[in-house]
Amino acid sequence: MSETASWQPSASIPNLLKRAAIMAEIRRFFADRGVLEVETPCMSQATVTDIHLVPFETRFVGPGHSQGMNLWLMTSPEYHMKRLLVAGCGPVFQLCRSFRNEEMGRYHNPEFTMLEWYRPHYDMYRLMNGWTISYNRCWTARQQKAFLINKLSCVIWKLTHSLPTKRNCGKWQRNWI
Repeated sequence: MSETASWQPSASIPNLLKRAAIMAEIRRFFADRGVLEVETPCMSQATVTDIHLVPFETRFVGPGHSQGMNLWLMTSPEYHMKRLLVAGCGPVFQLCRSFRNEEMGRYHNPEFTMLEWYRPHYDMYRLMNGWTISYNRCWTARQQKAFLINKLSCVIWKLTHSLPTKRNCGKWQRNWI
């Protein structure tokens, strides 16, 4: 890396402002619906619940752990959020940093922001409709140009720019009016 580029941020200030608007819109969307924002640990003594994800490992050496203790950076907040659900917290969401020790490139970064949410007693269709509303609000907030988002991958389905007219669910596709 050249000396002149080493101090510069990796994102432009206009994109940071647009990102902040999107994050605020997501938070507003969930707050308007009574969904609690939570913050769960970024490191855990347990590794990931998805065997196909590779976590980063670190070692903590400090008071009470002179021999060291292995910790893993979370690949997603799923485990800790599901613990909250079982405890009876109700609907929750989280915007957080997640880490995956896997590929890196133009569309993949080992550290990234993840949105994860749970709405107990909601079926897939209610979740999809809610997300469509949120996505469209953010799309407006970012003035159609903030980020390069060709697809948002979700656990159950993929949403594309053709929203709200189409939703892709793997090989299953259904048109919506």
